[in-house]
Amino acid sequence: MSRRNSRSSEQISDRKERSGRNQGPDEWEEFVSFLRSPFFLRLVEWIAGCRGEHTFGAPRKHHDAVWAVAWWLKDGRSADAVIAFFRQADTWKVILRELRRAFPGDPLLLRDAPIPSRDIFRHMNNRISADDVKEFEEMHFNDAIGFAKLMGLGANDSTWLQPSRAAALSGDLVQLRAMSSFSPDTWAYNPRTGKYQLRRHSRSAHLHIAGDRREMFGHSFAHLSARTGNSLEEITFSILPVGKTLKAIDGESDPYSESRVVLDLAERIQLAVDGGFAMLHYDAAIRGEDVERAWQLGLNPLINVHDKTGKKTERIPLGEYKLKNNKRSIKVTAWQGAACITGADGQLIKLDAASIYDVRLSKGRSVKAIYRIPEGTNCNTEFWDDEFRVPMTNVAGSDLCRAEHLRPLAPGGEKWMSLYGRRNSAESLNSFITGGLLKGERARSNEPSRVWLDALRLVYRKNYRAYMVFCRRRGVDPGPPLAA
Repeated sequence: MSRRNSRSSEQISDRKERSGRNQGPDEWEEFVSFLRSPFFLRLVEWIAGCRGEHTFGAPRKHHDAVWAVAWWLKDGRSADAVIAFFRQADTWKVILRELRRAFPGDPLLLRDAPIPSRDIFRHMNNRISADDVKEFEEMHFNDAIGFAKLMGLGANDSTWLQPSRAAALSGDLVQLRAMSSFSPDTWAYNPRTGKYQLRRHSRSAHLHIAGDRREMFGHSFAHLSARTGNSLEEITFSILPVGKTLKAIDGESDPYSESRVVLDLAERIQLAVDGGFAMLHYDAAIRGEDVERAWQLGLNPLINVHDKTGKKTERIPLGEYKLKNNKRSIKVTAWQGAACITGADGQLIKLDAASIYDVRLSKGRSVKAIYRIPEGTNCNTEFWDDEFRVPMTNVAGSDLCRAEHLRPLAPGGEKWMSLYGRRNSAESLNSFITGGLLKGERARSNEPSRVWLDALRLVYRKNYRAYMVFCRRRGVDPGPPLAA
């Protein structure tokens, strides 16, 4: 037989596989690994709590573990797609065999156990409440902390001013478009039924104006993550509702703002990892006293200064500070987020801090930055190679909020940009969440608590996948996380 007509057993591979860059596990490997992990048992316990005790009515057809499997696989899929997956070849038999290993002797997991129908997802929606979603968020956070400790996240191998990649938190706000943007009492003709019907609307969705001035009708969530040097090894600690979305879920009359939600989450993380993280990457939604709070949490805020005028930030005189060697004083001005001195031509010269340190006081931290004037700077030559110290946090007896106007590194400078590029991982996570949830440009769930749960499930699976990649790179089997 000629080579042209012969059949080859070689599989067609993509570029990542041929170049050895395909480090992530395939979906089936990830699924089986999860079924054999202690995380799955905790998920089953959470599902059992959502279902409650069965005291009356027809006997249950499906085990809590079957609900957990269906819920896990629902990530970014339709109900029909999950059921179709169960019906593929011997998939259901393999799943039952794995579940019997975790729950031996259970009569609901025998060989003749029925394949669930799509009604299982309707029952889930009826059983899982907003309080159950909050409980799952707590479980997700604890597991994320466990993953982070095992992966070495929160360990700073460098300085506080320019910390290592694993010691930096990055986050952003993500908006998820509502399942329906129709206003209440909107009627439309349905050609399939030949009747007029009331259009579904999301009662709790709100109008959001995106950064590029696009209008979007949906729900807002904030998240914080950390990663190793490998982009696939990123752990998202949580994703939380903010503003009107939080009000719709909790019913609070005064819902927390984005900055407060993010900093509350950062505080939870710092307490869980003993204050190991050293930097916070975020946008200008965190400003003023909230930046001061980031300093008090031990986080160097790599956050752009909020531009009040829309053109330029105002020039704020910070006072005079003594030079270390010259013993003379030099005037320092905060401008566009940088500490500046006045040059020989009267122009402001931006400086980058050489280092930062803190002093623990009874009322918190007092953070100071050490600035050195480089040789060749267009200023008095007597100031060259000399240094002075400027407080980054609020000073007693002064009404000036320094965190509103000042950063150790000049925003937009070379050192600033080398660190600010790390925040791209937060934008990538936004794309991952919206790509996984907004099928057909809209969320698959109507109520905000359901949208929140969908987002949590998405990042929970992503965290487990990142943990598997880390274990594969280290050559060890995935095991239980450290206690949070």
